[in-house]
Amino acid sequence: MIRFNLKLAIRNLIKNKAYSILIIGGFAIGFAACLLIGLFYQTETSVNEDFANYKQIYRLYDAKKTRFNLNYNLFPILTENYPEVIDACPLDYGSGFEITLRNDETHANTLVKHILSTTNNFFDIFSVDIVASLSDNPFNGKESIVLTGTVAKKLFGSQIRWGKA
Repeated sequence: MIRFNLKLAIRNLIKNKAYSILIIGGFAIGFAACLLIGLFYQTETSVNEDFANYKQIYRLYDAKKTRFNLNYNLFPILTENYPEVIDACPLDYGSGFEITLRNDETHANTLVKHILSTTNNFFDIFSVDIVASLSDNPFNGKESIVLTGTVAKKLFGSQIRWGKA
């Protein structure tokens, strides 16, 4: 019985080629659109659960300019005027350009593609471990930088001393 129905379905598909292409193509496009909408929803509603207190961390969005990059002067105003806001920090992701870092002593170069611009409050809000540091505030001045462990190993190699200097 199943064999007969399968043969009948294949004969009808071959007999009505244009209709079959429309039906199968429409189903494929609809199914692909459904998957894309589901994936988009999943990424928009998912939260990085690696940080402590991730349920209390929010990201502000400028709806008029449709962007996340907000003015650095806004964050002190938020903490002073709104008692619900415990702490705030700007977080600007720089993409579209690359920076090459060079260590003059070891003549090592490394290419950095992902850059975040922020303030010292970042380390109070997000649970990021600082492995080695020269001071308690990593961003003491405008010429301050924080490197990831992999970039530091590429630049300094065996010169790295982990822990407070």
